[in-house]
Amino acid sequence: MNKLYNLIYSNKIKKETFWAFLAKFVSAISGLFFLLFIPIFAGIEEYGFFMLFFAYIFLAGPFFGNSLNEAVKKEVTIYKFNEK
Repeated sequence: MNKLYNLIYSNKIKKETFWAFLAKFVSAISGLFFLLFIPIFAGIEEYGFFMLFFAYIFLAGPFFGNSLNEAVKKEVTIYKFNEK
């Protein structure tokens, strides 16, 4: 474990590269989760509705920045969990 720590944290470039790769890995795994497991739990119709909004966010994202993503995610989750 100490050798791994010394390898990663021996200089700043290696440390930053490690964290960048870790972030990409977590992003890829969560993307895989969205594509494979959410349709099983949510159903095809709701997943299609979610992906339609996700596509609109992806297309409009460069024009509005990250605030649009956060606002739509918040509204969709409020609608989904307050439906009961």
